[in-house]
Amino acid sequence: MIKTANILKTTAFVTLLSASSLLLAGQHDGAGAEGKHYGDRAGGYQHSQFHGGPMHGERWLAHMGDKLQLSETQKADIKAIADESKAERESLRNASKEARQAEMTAIQARESERTLRKLARKSADARVDMMVHGFEMEKRIDAVLTEEQRDKLAAMKAERKAKMEERRQQRMERHQERMNKGASGQ
Repeated sequence: MIKTANILKTTAFVTLLSASSLLLAGQHDGAGAEGKHYGDRAGGYQHSQFHGGPMHGERWLAHMGDKLQLSETQKADIKAIADESKAERESLRNASKEARQAEMTAIQARESERTLRKLARKSADARVDMMVHGFEMEKRIDAVLTEEQRDKLAAMKAERKAKMEERRQQRMERHQERMNKGASGQ
């Protein structure tokens, strides 16, 4: 029996884990869709405002530089680390994208369980490679920081994680409310 749902859940989990680790490490290079709008409220934002364009890395570095009070030498060292790893990061991202596309094509074509498992492993491996690369970059960047800066960065990550969890909980509550309204026939 093909366990496509389990394969998809595993793939989704690994994708989420790898994406979050790269974002936490601040290694998004701005490959987002230019000009795409999000949010239907007055507070909606344009995607390129935060993630688009070639200056994303520099904006992140300036922001974190201010928050962590990085010296000019530290900023230069971190920029060099990011620049050195850019080609590998892009290569890993492309490999991951191609593996996911092959996996989804196989699922839609109702390929054999053996083929799906092989493609799912390849897709998961590609995402793990991205995670490992992100962790290696994070270690190299940590080596540039002082103990105080590492502690402050850890606190900032914990705060961001707590806020994300709070928003996730609020979304779940709103979803449950909608489900309850729908079940009661309102």
